Amino acid sequence: MTSASEGAGAESSPSPLDAIADMRAVARWTVGAAAATGALLIGTAPLAALGKLHGAWHIAVAVAGLTVALLAVCWAIWVTSDALTPPVSTLMDLEDPSMKHMAGLIRLTSRSPENFFGPGGTRVADLQAQGELHQRAAGAIARALAVEDRAPERALLDLALRDAEANIAYYRRLRARLLALIHTWHVRHLLRRARIHTLAAVLVAGIGACAFLVATVDSKPPEQPKPRALQHSCGDIASHECATMSPDSAHITYGPDGW
Repeated sequence: MTSASEGAGAESSPSPLDAIADMRAVARWTVGAAAATGALLIGTAPLAALGKLHGAWHIAVAVAGLTVALLAVCWAIWVTSDALTPPVSTLMDLEDPSMKHMAGLIRLTSRSPENFFGPGGTRVADLQAQGELHQRAAGAIARALAVEDRAPERALLDLALRDAEANIAYYRRLRARLLALIHTWHVRHLLRRARIHTLAAVLVAGIGACAFLVATVDSKPPEQPKPRALQHSCGDIASHECATMSPDSAHITYGPDGW
């Protein structure tokens, strides 16, 4: 039987749902940082650098690196946004074999099962069975109270009904707290997965950015052929008397004899 003081203490205890706001705030900051990185990658400076590239190889490497970096940022935003989407949670998620991330919560509940499933309970089915049992008992007592005319028996039935209703409220709070824990565990799992994927995306984006920078720095315009002096042969005249014309100058130099 649950006393009124225990019920009041359960009502004033902190809820696991209080942590969800903080976890989603972390997810929002992660999405904002990834979006800022994407804006930096497609800013005016990288796009302007593309116009200064020379050679098909450098252009291909730069475009591929920038594309990989942008895709990595988009992937980080996509995965992190899952943590901001409210998941659907049920009590049976705790015993679903496909949800491997619930192993930590299962270990937590196994340490003191009476705090999660009620006295004598060890799993979700026990919690639900106890709640249904007290609901049936309350219904039977209420029916008996409706047809009872004797005052002493009515007093006993009224006391039993209050006890049954207190037990119903107690198991209802246990179910609500366990469901809140399961829901919080789902969000925690999504946030942890987002952090791992974001770290991997940062590494991939760094590789793409490095490829873009290397292609930009190493790209040089093709070398122009150096100008060569135009020499005019003077036949039998000595070479120092030949007239030479340089393409860089607009005058003709002559030898000592006036050529």
